[in-house]
Formats: sequence, structure tokens, C-alpha cells
Amino acid sequence: MKRNLLLCTALLALSAQAANAQFLNRLKKRAEEAVTRKAEKAIDKTVEDPYSLKKEKAAEQPQQTQPQQTTEAPKAPAATKTETAPAPLQAYAKYDFIPGQNLIYSDNFAGEAMGELPAGWNSNGNGAVTKLNNFSGNWLRMDQNAVYLPGKDLATGDNFTVEFDMILDLTSKGYGFPDIFIGMIATGKVPAGDNSILTEQYGIKSFHLDISPGSSGSTNLRFAAEKGRTVYFRSPVKSYKVLEAYYGKPAHIAIQAQKERLRLWINGDKIIDAPKALPVGDVFNQLFFKISSSNYTNEQLGIYVGNISVAQGAPDLRNKLVNEGRFSTSGILFDVNTATIKPESAGVLQEIANVLKENPAINVRIVGHTDADGTAAANQKLSINRAESVKSALAETYGISVTRMQVAGKGATQPVAPNKTETGKAQNRRVEFIKL
Repeated sequence: MKRNLLLCTALLALSAQAANAQFLNRLKKRAEEAVTRKAEKAIDKTVEDPYSLKKEKAAEQPQQTQPQQTTEAPKAPAATKTETAPAPLQAYAKYDFIPGQNLIYSDNFAGEAMGELPAGWNSNGNGAVTKLNNFSGNWLRMDQNAVYLPGKDLATGDNFTVEFDMILDLTSKGYGFPDIFIGMIATGKVPAGDNSILTEQYGIKSFHLDISPGSSGSTNLRFAAEKGRTVYFRSPVKSYKVLEAYYGKPAHIAIQAQKERLRLWINGDKIIDAPKALPVGDVFNQLFFKISSSNYTNEQLGIYVGNISVAQGAPDLRNKLVNEGRFSTSGILFDVNTATIKPESAGVLQEIANVLKENPAINVRIVGHTDADGTAAANQKLSINRAESVKSALAETYGISVTRMQVAGKGATQPVAPNKTETGKAQNRRVEFIKL
């Protein structure tokens, strides 16, 4: 009996030890599995989001100061035309763009209601005229996923130019920015500004520049033209990280069409020069701006356009000045109410200088003209100062002797168009060269 009791006790002890060993083994195995799962989870996270560290560091970078918009008119007194002395020309290097001979459309949104789409424009989105605290004048803010159409039929002809300023207020939060399309359409019998153009931008023929804004050097450009819906010409994708340096300030875009040839400049850089880019026949008559969509809200982006001008006809500066003895241009541009020449005027000034160098016997009188805004005395003084600025630029930048140039100012006394529209005012703001 005693032996049986001892045997049972021994068996129970062995059973307890085995159970305890099994428990410890299971506990050890679970601990090992937990460590393995944690390691695998860390590996999976690294594979799924290899840029997580870059995104965190990007978020730590300070943001640039961007233009602030307001839809309220400024409370400061209205600007008056200044009588300051001419300032030195800051020109684009090697910029050979010359606007068309006849200005047919100009829009700087002056006099438009703040917070509203400009009068005569059509859109399927929310566009609004606004002011920016860092820049003068009015600007059209364009929201995403929308098309914006001036309602005027432009009837450009075979030779024409398009110019405008654009401000991109963009700060990356890790998403791609919306693409921006700017182009022209030959609408045929469809009226300019028609609702059907908001749906598709093809027409009989069309062309557009596609700006794909990026960050850290990822900005790309592409130009394309269509005949109906068929691709007629498409340029290679061009990397253009230079544009990112202009975020938050105006970039000037200029397009020149001469029959089939198309040339395009951004801030003085020639981006495209394609001799067979445009289909012949029919007339481009509808300008359009289109903004695609993105993961950003409209409040996180700012896309603005202003100072739009369209001119028709090939430049005829040489013949006008040498043979006819007189050349007038609205292509020499000045800052508002000042005699400071804008850099995009460099192409016209360079061509005038070339003609004068090739014809050393020709002397000229440079005559400034203004629109009718402001007082007669201020306009007279401003027109003389602007003529002086042009003379100084031709002498100091382009090497034309000052003894070959005289200056005069006519203020608003010799208009070539009514001062009732922005296009008429832009036509009257001109510089005339008269052979002596």
C-alpha cells in the first residue's frame, strides 16, 4: 500500500513537471512569434511607404511667403499717374518675341466687380476677380476642374500673338498639383464663349500648352495641336523646373503663331519653336484656360491670370520705319502709371535697335502716348517720361547713340481708339517712332 502511494506521488510530480515544461515552451513560442510579427510589420511598413521619412522632413521646411488675395477694393487712395524719372530697363536676355501689329483684345480686369467672373466671360467653375496684396492690378482666380472662356470672338488670322501673366501660388503637401491648359480653338460656326466649348476644347482645330506644375524639380511642359479630334502635332515632354522659382510671383507667357509655325516663351526663355505645329485653314478665334483636378482643395491653391492681350498680323517694324517713316507699337509695356519698362518689351526694343544699326542714316523721334485715365497734365508728363525711358534703353542697353534720338509726349491727345474699353485703352498706350 505504501509502495503504491509513493508510486502515485512520483507520477503526479512527473506529470506536473511535463505540464510546466509544455507551458513554458508555449510561452516562449508565443514570445518569439510576437517578436517575429513586430519585425515583419516594420518591414511591411518600410516597403509600403519608402518616402515616409522624406515626407516628414518636407513638412518641417518653412513655407515661402505667398501672395494674399482679397475680394475687397483697397481702402488706400486710388493710384495716380506718377511723374518719376525713367528707370533703367531690366530686360530678358535673348528675348525675340514681338507682338502682332494690331492689338485686338486686352483684359486686365480693371473695373470688374470683385469676387465675380469677369463680364462677358463664361465658365463651368468658380472664377473670381480679386486683388493680390503683393502685386498691382486685378487678377482672375481660377478654381480646379473648370474651363474659363473670354466671350469675345478674336478672329486672329494666320499670324497672331497671345500674351498674359500667370501667378501660381502652390505649396506642396505631397500631392500632385492640377495641370493648367492654355490654348486657342477655331470654333467654326460655334459662337465664342458657347457652353459647348466648356465640355470639350477641340473645334475644327485647336492647340494648347499643358503646364504640369511640380515641386523639387518635377515641373513638366508639353505642347499639342489637334485637327478636329486627331492629334496633329505633339512636342516631347519638357522638364522645366525653372518655373518653380516663380511660384508666388508673376510669370509672363508669350505665344507667337505665323501660319504653321508656333513659338512660345516663358519669362523670356524660348520653350518651343516648331515650324509645322499648327494646322492650316480656318481661324483661331477662342482663347481658353482649363484647370484639371487634384487632391488639394481650392482653398489650398492659388492660380491667377492677368494682363491678357491678343494681337493679329505679323510684325512689320522694318518696313514701317524704313519705308513708310513711322512705326507705332503697343508692345513696349510699362509698369502701371510709371515710366518703368517691363522686361517683356525686350523683343520690340531689340528689333528697333537692329533696324537703326542697319540704317545709320536714320534718326528718330520717340513719342509717348497714354490712355485718358487721370489728368491731362499727369498724362502729358508720363508720356514724355516713357519716351525718355525708351531712349535711355536704346542707348544704354542696345548701343544706339543718343544724338540720333529725340523725345516727345502727347499724353492722351491723339487716341487711336475710344477709351471706353480696356482694349481701346491698351491701344492708346503706345510708343511711336517717327523717322526724321
